[in-house]
Amino acid sequence: MLVDLAAHMSREDLRLRFFTTVAGLTHTVAARLSQLDYDRELGLLAERDGVALGVAHFFADPDKLRAEYAVAVRSDWKGRGLGFALMTRLIEIARQRGIGKLTGEVLLENEPMLQMCRELGFGITRKPTDPSIVLVGKRLAMQQTAMSDR
Repeated sequence: MLVDLAAHMSREDLRLRFFTTVAGLTHTVAARLSQLDYDRELGLLAERDGVALGVAHFFADPDKLRAEYAVAVRSDWKGRGLGFALMTRLIEIARQRGIGKLTGEVLLENEPMLQMCRELGFGITRKPTDPSIVLVGKRLAMQQTAMSDR
């Protein structure tokens, strides 16, 4: 389903997601994204009639201070609120699991993703080592807040 999802994303949408030009998703990468360590990782799949429409993941560090997220939506489903819905649920689950902070990297030119992050309450800063990348982060678990800045 993930290979099919990527096959229904434009080259530009894939580039914005993977930060490089890709022709699609290999079965190896799809296997890595779907075979998760559920103690530290989570994947959500939105589907309709057996067709993958979007996916969101998080991958937490061992002590759950931080988790990095990723989200992708079929190009023909962009602008319908699916990415927002997936991210909202991903944030809820990460918070329930005690993740201290949800983080991500976004290309500076990916304004729709940055706007969604703003609406979801993520802080946004430029990556010091690469001006084309923006770092986004949202504090989740209060008990780990002080430690999540390390």
